[in-house]
Amino acid sequence: MMSKSGQFYLVTAVVLAGIIIGISAISNYSKKEKSPGLDELKEEIGIESEKTLDYGTGNNLNSTQMYRLMQNFTNYYVNHESRAEKDLYFIFGNGNNLTVSGYQEEDKTVSVSSGSSQATITQAKGNFTGGIDPSGNTIILSIDGDAYGFNLSAAENFYFVIAQNTGGGEYVVTG
Repeated sequence: MMSKSGQFYLVTAVVLAGIIIGISAISNYSKKEKSPGLDELKEEIGIESEKTLDYGTGNNLNSTQMYRLMQNFTNYYVNHESRAEKDLYFIFGNGNNLTVSGYQEEDKTVSVSSGSSQATITQAKGNFTGGIDPSGNTIILSIDGDAYGFNLSAAENFYFVIAQNTGGGEYVVTG
């Protein structure tokens, strides 16, 4: 039989061990933050870009008119979403010519490649627009070394990458 002082030390050790395990479990717990509205923005841009492309193709817009339509579309989001500290990258055009347009908060190297065609679009913060004549059936958008690939069709194409830094993490959505 144990003495009362032995029982006291045993109970104290068990309680202290429980407290230490509880504290370490709480300090090691990490909750992944949700993207700050990027999923909703991705869905919105996906729906609205489809409607815009349908309007342009349904009204038989020529390539210059389609370029203006899509440039106005992307400028709308650049002007409204850039105030929310988001980086916005848009790719649009057909199999003969693609435009890369958008806005970024910081100096980053933005380049595109398709087959043997390559172009550096910008290395500065702010609004940008550039183009490339694709020579393959895919296009790769590189943002400071992070690559995002998209399949191209001969018809009209529209893709986007949106990034936002929040709470020490970068959230990226593509479409």
